[in-house]
Amino acid sequence: MGKKRSLEALHLTHVPDDEEHVQRLISASPKLADLTLEACATVTMLSLIDNSCLRRLIILCCNNLATVTVDAQELHAFEYRGAVRGNSFLSVHGNGGSLPSIMSCKIDVCAVCVEKEAKSEEELAALGSFLLPFASTMKRLHLRAARMGSCFVALLAFPAVRHLQLNGRVLRDDDPAAAIATTCTILRRAPDLELLTLFFEPAPLKSGYNKYLHRKRKVSKFVDAHHLHYNKYDTVDCETSAIPPCLETRVKHIRLWHYQGGRAQRTLARFLLRNARVLEKVYCEFAEGPLSIQTKLMREMEGWLVNEGASKEFL
Repeated sequence: MGKKRSLEALHLTHVPDDEEHVQRLISASPKLADLTLEACATVTMLSLIDNSCLRRLIILCCNNLATVTVDAQELHAFEYRGAVRGNSFLSVHGNGGSLPSIMSCKIDVCAVCVEKEAKSEEELAALGSFLLPFASTMKRLHLRAARMGSCFVALLAFPAVRHLQLNGRVLRDDDPAAAIATTCTILRRAPDLELLTLFFEPAPLKSGYNKYLHRKRKVSKFVDAHHLHYNKYDTVDCETSAIPPCLETRVKHIRLWHYQGGRAQRTLARFLLRNARVLEKVYCEFAEGPLSIQTKLMREMEGWLVNEGASKEFL
C-alpha cells in the first residue's frame, strides 16, 4: 500500500478487514491529523507512532482493542467510548509517557455503566490511571456514565481543567444527597474550574416501549407523557459539610441541559446556584413539557441565585 500523504482525516467504522490491513492504511497516512476508529472488532493493537501530525484521536466501542501507542507531539484531543480501561491501554511514545499537548478529553464509560455502575475499587482506580497521562494539561474534560459522575469519584486532580461537562442520569427518585456528594467530589478535583455543564439524560425506556408508536401519538397524549417531574411539595434543601472551593471562588458559568426538575435534580441545581458566588451566567434548557411547569422551574431557579446580577437564559 502506497503512502497516502495528502490524507488528513480518516473515519473507520465496522471495518471487517484484518487488523494488519487497518494498521497498514493508518501507517501509510503520515499527514493524518484526525482519526476515528469505531466498532472495529478485528483490531486488538494499534500503533500511531508514524502519525506524528495526529491532533485528534477518537476510539469508540472497539471492544477488542487492548493497546494504543501514540506519538504525543501534536495530539490535542482524545475521545474514548467503551469499557473501563487502565493505564496500559494508552501507551505514549516519548515525552516520558505523558501527553503534554492534550487540551480536550471526553470519556464515555458505556460498556460497564449501562445499567450497573463501575463501583469496585479496582475499576475506579483503573479510570484514574487511564486519565493520568493528560491530567495535568487538559483544559476541557467531558465525562459520561449511566449515573452522572458516579464512575469518576476516584479520579486524580485536574489542575488545568477550566470546562467540565458531566453527562448521565439524575433521576427523580435518586438520593439528592448522593447526587450532590458525587458532584462535589469531582469538582474538588478541578480547582480552577470556570465553566460547569451538566447534561441530564432521561431515564431508560421501559421494556416493550415502541418508539414508532410513541411518535404517532396525538399531541395531547404526547404532552401528557412529558418529561418534567416538578412537584411543589418536594423538599429540595440539603446540607453539605464542605463546598468545593472552585464553586465558591472560580465558577463563572453553569449550564444545565435537559433539566427535568425532579427532586434530585432540583436539589443539585439549588446547591450549585446558591454556592456559586462569582457566577456570571446560568443557562438552562428544559426537557419537553408544559410551559406552565417550565415557568415554575425557571422562577424557582432564579430565586436560588446567590449572585442576583448573573445573566440568565432559559429555553
